Amino acid sequence: MRRTAWMAALALLLPLCAAGCLAGIGEGCKIDSDCRGGLVCFAESGTCRRPCDDDDDCGGTSTCERGACFLPGELSDGGGDATGDGPAGDEARPETAGDPDARPDEPREVPADCRVEEWTSPDGNCTMPSAFSSTFRAVSYTVGTDGMPGHGLDVDGDGATCAPGAAAAPPACGGGVDNALAQLGIMGNSSLDLAVQTQGTMNIVTELGAWNVEGCPFRVGSMSAVRTSGDPGCTGGAGCAYAAKQAAFDPLTCASIARFTDAVIAGDRLTGGAGGDLYLFDAVVVGLAITVPVYRPRIEATIRWEGGAPVELTGVIGGVVTRSEFIGAFEAIPEDQYPEGLVKENILGLFNGLYDSGMFELDFDLDGDTLRESSSIGILFRALPVSVSGMQ
Repeated sequence: MRRTAWMAALALLLPLCAAGCLAGIGEGCKIDSDCRGGLVCFAESGTCRRPCDDDDDCGGTSTCERGACFLPGELSDGGGDATGDGPAGDEARPETAGDPDARPDEPREVPADCRVEEWTSPDGNCTMPSAFSSTFRAVSYTVGTDGMPGHGLDVDGDGATCAPGAAAAPPACGGGVDNALAQLGIMGNSSLDLAVQTQGTMNIVTELGAWNVEGCPFRVGSMSAVRTSGDPGCTGGAGCAYAAKQAAFDPLTCASIARFTDAVIAGDRLTGGAGGDLYLFDAVVVGLAITVPVYRPRIEATIRWEGGAPVELTGVIGGVVTRSEFIGAFEAIPEDQYPEGLVKENILGLFNGLYDSGMFELDFDLDGDTLRESSSIGILFRALPVSVSGMQ
């Protein structure tokens, strides 16, 4: 598609992007006009919030606190905060082995008595799990909007490189952060907010499974889930439950397809991910639900502890997405499933144009042919405990 054609498609989507270019729920702000429609800037937390008079205005598991909607425990009440400082953090955290300041890609000593987790069946048969442990549903799930620390990870392990905008003067990225698809966050985070926080139609669950604080590597699984009871977007309390989607599991190993192996907990820090791992990025972009593979995924998160158990995860997932599979996710959606007013050909042209123009940077060569065909991505999340059992 010629440049003029995909620019026309972009103009068609400006009403969608206009909201995405402003801050969403939980994102930073200084004044009300920094926030998307229907939100206000809550000065005490410096974040955009839905205004309220009582809990009924908030819906789901959010409550009305000081005139704005917050998830349980999200607004500090002076007895500790989500950073792990104070009584809710340090005193509740178990003693952990390992160096919390060590880089996740640095070699580390593994205790000799660690049990090795097996993920294959010797006879080729396995049984799909019916129960899950230490599961957390994402209550915030967005793409980083620039290449600065906090919006992505150092995916290539080279602190001297970053994306997007490394060639700009001055550079528009730093700290070794690789998030070449930052423009996707600017365009699509409003849709992700709606699906995860308001409608509860996108349920991304992280399972810590055999987590430990002895420094033994374990596997962090990721899966999409279906709410079986409770309000949309619920996380805890009686009557809130989820079932895992069977499509998220490998029929040969009965383990989740998306995973971070070699995970370890040191202090309040969770890190994980190895070269052969895979993550599945579920997203809603311009009203279309897509799933895109993320290669070389890594996770870095902060854990909030209560009573020696993890009760909140806040962190970043970094990895690499191929252009062909990103475009292919939209190609696979039938024309009649596109939202009214959007033409499939124009949407494909729009995203191809974003790649061709460099707004979606290509900063990785995954297939080793010396041509960069893939883009780094940073996915920001916050997750709270949920009950997950069974499959659908």
